[in-house]
Amino acid sequence: MFEALLNKYDLTESEVAFIEHEIELLDKKNGSRKPTADQLKNEETKVEILNLMENGKPYTVTEIQKMVGLESNQKTSALIRQLKESGLVIRTEEKGKAYFTKA
Repeated sequence: MFEALLNKYDLTESEVAFIEHEIELLDKKNGSRKPTADQLKNEETKVEILNLMENGKPYTVTEIQKMVGLESNQKTSALIRQLKESGLVIRTEEKGKAYFTKA
């Protein structure tokens, strides 16, 4: 939100200084956080997904879920979405069904 304020509005120097200070405080706060055990496990699972996927072969979320042995389709979808946002997986759609291939 602070970045949006800086880019969208014509602000005074003191307003810009205040916003930049708040951004710095937030960055410092977020930078000192350690990942939780679940976050670390999710990172391992994403690496496992990428290692199991063959180059050029499309997979559905259900296929990936079974390959990796995850319990829920929602968790698999979330991990695949994160991989897609990172540019490691490409999403395509065919007849309304989503397929994912290794980038």
